[in-house]
Amino acid sequence: MADSPSVCPHRQYMDEPGIEWREGKPDFTEVDKAYLEGRTQTHKEGSLEKVVEDLDWQTVDKEAFTIRANNQRSFCLKELIEEGNYTTLMQNQPLYNTEAHTFESSHNLFRSAFKEGFHGN
Repeated sequence: MADSPSVCPHRQYMDEPGIEWREGKPDFTEVDKAYLEGRTQTHKEGSLEKVVEDLDWQTVDKEAFTIRANNQRSFCLKELIEEGNYTTLMQNQPLYNTEAHTFESSHNLFRSAFKEGFHGN
């Protein structure tokens, strides 16, 4: 663990008016605990690393945004929001049938498979 104060990631825009949460506002208590226990570095305020660590969707050009993985097709932000990141990022993978999943089913599958998140231990 890093030798530093217990500072969780800065999540700006969480309380902006007009936000519609798909499943209610997220509770980051468990995620923050795992983050603080497992991190190995604390980035200096103002450093590029700290800027990247604090990036938020508000910093993304929503009109120009696309995402693509493994040389598969690109998805725009609207498609990513509708289909989900697992389905868009795992196109044509032999052990994951994207056609069989919706946004909800793909997220339920991964939530149940990785209940405590992804750990590199």
